[in-house]
Amino acid sequence: MLWLIVDRARPRWYVPVVVAVVLAWVTFADSLVLFIGVLPLAVVCAVRVLRAVGAGQLVKAQWYELGLGAAALLGGGAGWLALNHRPADSFALWPTTAHIINSPAVLPQHVKIALEGLLLLGGADFLGQPAGVTTAVLVLHLVGVALAGLGVLAALARFSRRDLVDDVLVTAVVVNLAVYILSTDAVAVYFSREMAPVLPFAAVLAGRLLADRVLAIRLLPAALALVLVGYLGGLGYELTQPSVPAQNQQLATWLEAHHLDRGLSGYWQANVVTLATKEQVRLLQLRVSGQRVVPYDWEVKLSWLDPRHNSANFVVLAPPVAEYPGFTNSKAVLATFGTPAHEYHVGAYQVLVYTKNLLTDLHGGSLPASARLVQ
Repeated sequence: MLWLIVDRARPRWYVPVVVAVVLAWVTFADSLVLFIGVLPLAVVCAVRVLRAVGAGQLVKAQWYELGLGAAALLGGGAGWLALNHRPADSFALWPTTAHIINSPAVLPQHVKIALEGLLLLGGADFLGQPAGVTTAVLVLHLVGVALAGLGVLAALARFSRRDLVDDVLVTAVVVNLAVYILSTDAVAVYFSREMAPVLPFAAVLAGRLLADRVLAIRLLPAALALVLVGYLGGLGYELTQPSVPAQNQQLATWLEAHHLDRGLSGYWQANVVTLATKEQVRLLQLRVSGQRVVPYDWEVKLSWLDPRHNSANFVVLAPPVAEYPGFTNSKAVLATFGTPAHEYHVGAYQVLVYTKNLLTDLHGGSLPASARLVQ
C-alpha cells in the first residue's frame, strides 16, 4: 500500500507525513520493515539528492526526496523505539535476524540455501523431487522465477535514472537478500520466510519493466500464455489428489479421544497440535535448559502458564521430522516432573501422563519473569 501511495501521489507536503506514519506502524508490527522499507527508501532518496546536486541542481529543489528520506528515518525510528519500549507483559516478536555470521567460511553454504529458498518462494523447488506431474509443474515455475530475476536486473541497470518506486523495490530486494545471507538464519531452507518480500517485489518489477518488452517480442506472449495454462493445469491436478492429513493429526486425534486436553511439548508440536485442534487440545511449549525443562517463553499467553488457574498433566515427546527439530529429551522431562503414572506410544510419539499439575513443578508455583503475553 505504501509504495502505491508514493507511486501514484503527486509531490505534496503531506505525502512524507503519510509515509512516516505508515512506516512507524508497520515497523512496530514487523521489524523486517527496517530492511525492506525504511533503509531502501532512505538510501534511494539520498542517492537521488546527491545525484541532482552533483548535476548542479539546488538542494531545495529536491525537497520531496529529502522529505521522503527524512520520513523513512523518522517513521522507522519511531516504530523501532515503540517496539523496544513496549510494556514487558505485552508481546514479543522474533528478531529480524538472529545474529550476523562471524566467519566468511559459511557464506558459500548460505548463498546455496538462499538460492534454494528463492526457488521455494517461486514455487519451483524441484531439486530432489521424484519424477512426475508435480515435479514437471515445479520446473515450469522456473519461467516465473526467471522473469522475476530479469525484472530485478532491469531495475538495477536503470537505477537512479527512472522511477523512484522501482529504485526502492530493487534496493529492498538487494538488502533483504544480503541481510538474509549474512545472518545466522540462512541455515535451512525453511527460514526462507525471512526473505519472503523478495518474491512480490521482484514480481512487481518484472511487471513494471518487462511487460512492454515481452509484448513486443513475436510469439513470446503466446509462449507465456502456454506456461500459464500449464500452471492452471498443475493446480487442477493437485486439487484432484487425495488430501493429506494435517501434521501431527494422528497425535491430535488420539489425545482428543483420550480426553488429554492440557499438556506440554516442544515448540513445533505444541503450536501445531493446538492449532489443528482449534485449542481443544492445548499444548504449552517447553525447551531444555541444562538438565531440566523450562517454559519456552515465546508466543505464549501468560495466563496459560499460571498453575493457579490452569493445569497440564502430560508431556509429548516427538522425534525430529525433516528439517524441523523434535522434542526428545526424556531425561530432562523426568528430571523436572519425575516418573509418569502412564506411558503411551502413539505412532512416533511418546505420551507421558501424570496425576498432578505439571505447571506447578515447571516453575515452583510462580510465574516465570520472562513470560510474555501475546495479544
